[in-house]
Amino acid sequence: MSRFKLAEPLLVLTPAKINLHLYVQHRRPDGYHELALDFVPISLYDQIEFFDFGSPGLWFLSEPELCPPEQNLVVKAIKALEREIGEPLDLGVKLTKQVPNGAGLGGGSANAAGTLVALNRALGLGISGPRLWEIATALGADVPFFLDPKPQQASGIGEILHPLEGALEWPLLLVKPPVSISTAQAYQHCQHSARKLPRSPYDRLVLEAINPRHNDFFAPLSLLYPELLALEQALTQAGAAAVQMSGSGSVMYGLFLEVQVRDLAKEKLAPLGLGTLYTAEILLSHQYGP
Repeated sequence: MSRFKLAEPLLVLTPAKINLHLYVQHRRPDGYHELALDFVPISLYDQIEFFDFGSPGLWFLSEPELCPPEQNLVVKAIKALEREIGEPLDLGVKLTKQVPNGAGLGGGSANAAGTLVALNRALGLGISGPRLWEIATALGADVPFFLDPKPQQASGIGEILHPLEGALEWPLLLVKPPVSISTAQAYQHCQHSARKLPRSPYDRLVLEAINPRHNDFFAPLSLLYPELLALEQALTQAGAAAVQMSGSGSVMYGLFLEVQVRDLAKEKLAPLGLGTLYTAEILLSHQYGP
């Protein structure tokens, strides 16, 4: 039996992210790619419930079930914590997904980071911030960003972070087409533009200049998935001030000047069968748990 017990059930919301710019610099000898990109958390959430299951070991349920439990990043994060403290954690865990998979929104990475932060705090594991960052980096390139989700510019493989400031509180409409794109597939086709990010803070002119050509995955992937071009056109015609693909896709999103315009765009696009629609706002910060 573990020494570490939850005093009460713990509910954690983990946010999705979008990228406003994503420039691939070059492929490193270790196979990873150096990037220049930005991360912005948004108000589209998965929900993780942690509780004392009443028996030794880990009980895990995901709705919907996306992969075997041992491949889920929540379970991988818990196993990483167990290795760090040198003993098992007896937990019940229920993951309820709203952030779509294969979408470029970082849902799994956020699940992992939220698990690390929330359990370290709630169980009193005493793992330092720098060490938690190292554990997060080993789990995935996007996971360190989600340890403290707020607008950031990033370099390296995405783990070197710097604050991003500016007029970022814009309403969003996201569309997930009926295709999913794996990160591995995206990197097989990406451009290496080696472009640099705009300087922080981002003003309105920077945001209105955003388009899918500021994502080095978009051009080659749009040849494989013409749905992406169709979504760019549909969001633009529906009134988006700027349109972009998030991460390695397949979600396309529009930035809008007003909530009313965004909501009207959703009404226009809903009958067209382009994919699943989500409304969200940009978050300037997010905290896990109480």
